[in-house]
This record gives sequence, structure tokens and C-alpha cells, in this order.
Amino acid sequence: KKKKKTTPCRRKSAATQTTYERQLLFMLKNYEAPNSYVQEPSMKLTPIHTLEGHESLINSCSFSKDGNLIVSSSADGTVRLWHARNGDQIAAFEGHDGGMVQSCAFVPAGCKIQKSPCASDIDTSDDDSDEDPDQPLVISASDEDIKVWGVHDGKEKASMLLDCDGMLQGFALSPDGSKVLSNMDDQCIILSTIRGKEAVTLEGHEGAAKSFCFSKDGSEILTSSTDGSVKLWDTDTGDEIRSFEGHTKSVWKASFSPNNDLILSCSADKSLRLWDRATAKEVAKFEHKSPIHLSAFSDNGRWIASASRDKEIRIWDAEEKKQMNILTGHKNFIWNIQFSPDSMLLLSTSSDGAMMLWAM
Repeated sequence: KKKKKTTPCRRKSAATQTTYERQLLFMLKNYEAPNSYVQEPSMKLTPIHTLEGHESLINSCSFSKDGNLIVSSSADGTVRLWHARNGDQIAAFEGHDGGMVQSCAFVPAGCKIQKSPCASDIDTSDDDSDEDPDQPLVISASDEDIKVWGVHDGKEKASMLLDCDGMLQGFALSPDGSKVLSNMDDQCIILSTIRGKEAVTLEGHEGAAKSFCFSKDGSEILTSSTDGSVKLWDTDTGDEIRSFEGHTKSVWKASFSPNNDLILSCSADKSLRLWDRATAKEVAKFEHKSPIHLSAFSDNGRWIASASRDKEIRIWDAEEKKQMNILTGHKNFIWNIQFSPDSMLLLSTSSDGAMMLWAM
């Protein structure tokens, strides 16, 4: 039999390709490996784990530096420790005098917990028979006291009663653990953990302070307010460096990008904005259909997460400035969102005590 004569396969020109062929070529050209966890734009995703244990509103949550652990605090009066990879609860810390535990965080390695200007003398645990000096520590704060817990043994290591006028609404530790930024009755105050240092009050907002955080190196502080502004401050002096103006309503959250070049803010005006830190100029704007009260940068700088009153979390590509995914699953108001240190997971909490982990 004679072999059938074949001709080399030639790629069609764009003009002769069918719509299906053009779409297929586009998909192949833009294909990424599965381990990149990149989803199709605007795809609605569901959580990979739901963390159950808290019985009320979860005020605060945080990943450990290695991303293996999660700590959370709640209006149920407890602080809880979790495995980040499977969502299992490890321990529950109880003992705060105030009913609601406002904030919690992992203590940076090597940080020595000492008296703050806004607290009474420290009470330390007398039981050190099985003390592990190298074990990680968790710090948490209620309306009335601050406590430090051992991660390995679950024991209370230190306790301080707050003796300031007003109610503690939250706190943040500087990267080296040398300073605490807290919110007492809508005022931002730097509290040093080194005995004898006086607190510095940040004055400049015309409205109530809604969020505050340290830069990666701890040299600057970022705050947002109901006056619609975001302000940058010098940590050492407490002086205002510059203000970011453009939002028309309360700014609920502001944060630094991982490289410290950009500022991210979200507002009741339904907008999410990116600013140049050095010039205070707006460089990008995203929008929800409802007021946006939460936003966060991933540690690799690629993703931005935002949450609004519609109970959905939206994921944005920070480089392409476009929406990527919508995360659905929460049935009540979303209270916190935070990326893991490796940027592969997102943690979210809500007012009904639900915590969810999402794969990016």
C-alpha cells in the first residue's frame, strides 16, 4: 500500500482561527502550574478548613512567624491556639479579668516582656519547674489586663492590670517587640515595653482612630481615622510625616505593602486604594458594592484581600490591578482577614465565632 502523503502542520493565522482555537491558545499561553494556586478571575471559592471552638465574636487573629500556628481572641473571654495546616485546635487559654479579649499576637523571639507605662507591676508565674525558656509566647489583652502565655505548656507566664483611664480597643507589637501601639478610647498611643519610657500620644486626626500598624522595620507607624485620612508617623518622635487624602468617608483599615513602598487603605466610601508612600499620591483604586472595612497585603506583595458588608472577601492582583477571586462562606460580618507568612493561606474571622482558612 502506498503511504498517504502528509504535509507539515501549520499554525493558522489569527484571521483564520476559530473562536475556540483562539481561546485554547490563550489558555495554553497563560497556563500556570497548579502549585501556584492561581484561580480563574472572579471564581467563587469555598474555605479549605473551618476552625470551630469560639462561641462569640473573634476580635483578633494572627499567624506565627513560621506560619504553622494561629492564635485568636474572642468576646467569649478565651484565647485559642490552632494548627494552621489542618485547622485543629491545640489549646484554649482562659483567665482574663475582662470578659472580652480584644487583641492577641505572637511575641517576637528574644523579646522580654516588661512593665508598660499603662499597666501596673507585672505578676509572673511562680511555677517554673518545667519552664522552657525558648518556647514561643503569645500576648493577649482584654479591657482590664494584659497576659502572656507559653505556647508549649499553655501556662500563664505574666499578667499586668491596666490602670489607664478608658477602654483598651486593641494593640500591635513592633517587629522587634520593643514597643506596643495601642488604642485607648480612640487615641493612638505608643507604649514602650522598656521600663521607665513614657508613652507618646499621636495627635493629628480630627476623628476617631480606627486602625494602626508598624512598618516592617518598625521605624514608622500608619493610622487611619473616621476623618477620612490616613497618616504616617515617626515611631521615635511621634511626629506626623505625611497624610494621605482622598477617601470621602471613614477609613477603617490602612497597612504597608511588604516592601514598604505602597500604602493600602479601605473605606466606608466603598473604595480600596493604593498610595505611593513617599509622595502620598493615589496609584490605584478598587471598588466594592458595599462599604469596605478590611484589607490586607500578602507577604509576597502579589495579593490584596478586602472584605465588605456583603460578607464576601475579594482577592485582587496587586500588580495587574484587577480582581481575581471572590471568597464566600461567612454568614455574618467578617471581622478579620490575614495572610499566612508564605502567602499561600488566608485566614478570616466573623462575628459569629467562625474562622475559615482559604488556599490562595
